[in-house]
Order: sequence, then C-alpha cells, then structure tokens
Amino acid sequence: MRFEGTVYLEGGSTTRDAVSLGQGEESSCADVGRDAVGTYFADDPGQVALWSLGGFDPAHVVAVREP
Repeated sequence: MRFEGTVYLEGGSTTRDAVSLGQGEESSCADVGRDAVGTYFADDPGQVALWSLGGFDPAHVVAVREP
C-alpha cells in the first residue's frame, strides 16, 4: 500500500480498534515469468480503504480490513 507518499509493507494482523484514515493506493505484483518486475505501483493503481490503529502513528503503521 502507498499512502501520502509512504509505502507500507504487510506485517501481521490485529484485533485493535481502527479509525478510518482515507484511501491508499494498492500495489500490483508481477513475479512470474521472464519479465517479472516484482511489486510495483501501476500508473492508475487500485484504491483501498486504510485505517489508523490506536497507539500507532499512521506515519509508521496503517491497516487494511480483510473482507
């Protein structure tokens, strides 16, 4: 995910309370085949709702809710 210019990596799950933070950009991954580029952000990336977690600065930690 990318939010306000910062790229975030997955680091686990939590049951903490969350507060809506806004929309972030979803990365894509092309890691198979001869021309694999790995993770990247498309020119027009998908959007995903992001959440802040109590006790954590959103400059360092954001959350995504699993469906």
